[in-house]
Amino acid sequence: MEKQEKQAVFLLILVLGIVSGAHLILTVLGNSLFAVPYAADVPEGRMVLLEGAVERVTITQEGGHRILRVRDVQVFVPSAVVSQREIRVGSYIRGYGTVQTYRGEREVLIARASDLTIY
Repeated sequence: MEKQEKQAVFLLILVLGIVSGAHLILTVLGNSLFAVPYAADVPEGRMVLLEGAVERVTITQEGGHRILRVRDVQVFVPSAVVSQREIRVGSYIRGYGTVQTYRGEREVLIARASDLTIY
């Protein structure tokens, strides 16, 4: 192998190591690095943390998705996220999600099962 080829291979391995390390760190730390506590003035598209007691649970007719009311905020939880876990009125949840507007109402969309903890 020529000197330049060895340097190129070394740089590729170095970049791969850096990217893998960054991925591992971000996976371990999770959404807490990027999320802000939910507030009414948080802009759409922002990752938020919403914690509180479930005040209401509605199951959609199509798809079996859950629509929760937590601290007077609507939280949309797709059926794939809920899977076999049960969410009841009075359950305490901690969820990371994205703020969005659906049919004129602000809501938090929880997209992954790992983003929802039910106590």
